[in-house]
Amino acid sequence: MLLPPQLLRAARRRVGSSCGRHLFPALCNHQHQQQHNRLYGIYRSSRCVHTEVCAGKEEEKGALSDLESELVVVGCGQMGTGIALTAARHLAGTRVTLLDISKTQLQRGRKFSELWVQKEVGKGKLEPAAAESLLQRLSFIFLDPEVLISLDASAAPEAVRRSTFCLESASENLAIKRNIFALLDSAAPPTAVLATNTSSISITKIAAATRSPHRVIGMHFMNPVPVMPLVEIISGLDTDENTKLRTEQLAFQMKKTTAHALDRPGFVANRLLMPYLNEAVFALQVNEDVCLAILRVLHSELGDSKYRPAEQLAFQMKKTTAHALDRPGFVANRLLMPYLNEAVFALQEGISSAEDIDRIMRLGANMPMGPLELADFIGLDVCLAILRVLHSELGDSKYRPAPLLTQYVDAGYLGRKSGRGFYEYANRQTGLLK
Repeated sequence: MLLPPQLLRAARRRVGSSCGRHLFPALCNHQHQQQHNRLYGIYRSSRCVHTEVCAGKEEEKGALSDLESELVVVGCGQMGTGIALTAARHLAGTRVTLLDISKTQLQRGRKFSELWVQKEVGKGKLEPAAAESLLQRLSFIFLDPEVLISLDASAAPEAVRRSTFCLESASENLAIKRNIFALLDSAAPPTAVLATNTSSISITKIAAATRSPHRVIGMHFMNPVPVMPLVEIISGLDTDENTKLRTEQLAFQMKKTTAHALDRPGFVANRLLMPYLNEAVFALQVNEDVCLAILRVLHSELGDSKYRPAEQLAFQMKKTTAHALDRPGFVANRLLMPYLNEAVFALQEGISSAEDIDRIMRLGANMPMGPLELADFIGLDVCLAILRVLHSELGDSKYRPAPLLTQYVDAGYLGRKSGRGFYEYANRQTGLLK
């Protein structure tokens, strides 16, 4: 793949990061993820020597380095341990320290880490020497709860006081996170980045607990961290460019693909995923699968094949069957359409780009297609028609079609079949992107 001339020129000139963020979505579409990562790597490498100077405070800004030398992860749960293991594996030479107020949790984290490393060696994915190095650079340190309460920086663990990058992965509770960030802000060096792995809480609210909100940022990993390739990056109101660049660089070095979202509730991943899961619970609550139970009883008791002709036909067609009651949208579209609609709302509100919304859900939630590319595939007019039925029949505002979806259909942007939807297509038959 030839590099676009404007990209080469930008890399050579080491353009400002704000320009770079707008340049890449235009150059790399969602069907070329590997090329995107390679190109973004070239761009990032061209920025590694950049040091931001802002309002005469150069000494307060951390210059970009090849690797963060000291990474601290606060919270030794499943996510925190996964983040620490992934960092220790890919950042050769970086010391990684896990902190927790529970000694039991630290013991669990240590045991899990040792077993995980053994399994990776057994699978041939990790060399014995690399495994030994990883475990030597991984520390588990008790964080005295009294230090969190008193915010005594002098009593904070030494790892925090020499850290270059701190990442909080504690319980999803604003008060707890604000307390942790107040301590990190007072104890960590002024050049250290302070990141949070929150999946829904406002970055700006967390940063307000610090005296240096410019270095606070959201770095939302997906579970399980060693497996899932995506990191959602969310800037707070005061997050500066240097913090964004260093966070991007760290994610890249941890072999992660990044996508950006605005600081809005749930960001992108959970704003789309949670209503989708919640709708499944609603479907279960109203016994959508009761037909399946009735059919099984009838067939078992009466032994008559007429009670399962549809299942037999589906089986002959190599299909798997599931049953639903005669309710608007049945099950599939009752779950799917609000999910697609929420993605359109996120795009409409400027929370993220179409490419990043799709990338987040493909790489962060293991969806085979992103919601916007799936809507284009189904047909935006079809999606709109189904949403209108759901909204009319169920009378719930959560099924109200996004105005942008209605506008696109009115304009004739119906997706692949019309050559344009949320993406433009060079060929209506093949669905290839321009």
